[in-house]
Amino acid sequence: MNIRLTLLILVGLVQLAVPGWMIFEQEQTLRLGTEYKFQTEPVDPYDLFRGRYVALRFKAADVDYKGSDLLNVSKVYVVIRNNADGFAEVERISSKPVSGDNVFLAINRSGWRSKTLCLEFPFDSYYMEETQAPQAEQAYRDANRRDSKQQTWAVVRLRNGKAALADLFIDGQPIRDYLRDHPHPKK
Repeated sequence: MNIRLTLLILVGLVQLAVPGWMIFEQEQTLRLGTEYKFQTEPVDPYDLFRGRYVALRFKAADVDYKGSDLLNVSKVYVVIRNNADGFAEVERISSKPVSGDNVFLAINRSGWRSKTLCLEFPFDSYYMEETQAPQAEQAYRDANRRDSKQQTWAVVRLRNGKAALADLFIDGQPIRDYLRDHPHPKK
């Protein structure tokens, strides 16, 4: 067998193995990860670059922080726990690696003089079938209005420091069921 053909086959296998491994890890996290509910809050609806998904913002992403050791750190490890209402909240934040099924890596978007850490979670986009995403985005925005009585949250599974967004809920229903029961007009 020709050496070039062997190298070409080897490169092709590596190119297939990398995305395959990423998909496998995500599926393992969704199947075996520890489940947490993150309460969501309103998102600015006028982002022209978002595409066909629901953009999420989490109440737990803004953390009061009195120290100054993390203000210049761009990536932090977030350790979470469930509060009395069953929603995830930040237990502690570390600049050093932390292991466990209640940890994920987040981006610190805080200013250098801030007393609040503004974290960007790695699961802030809920992808849906293309024709349902606009209605889901509108339903999510409506449910997150300040005058709305509906609760919204995302179910996230964590495993070995990896996070996977499993589902989005409005008023206790998965988003797909909510859209079936409360149709929103297409925009």
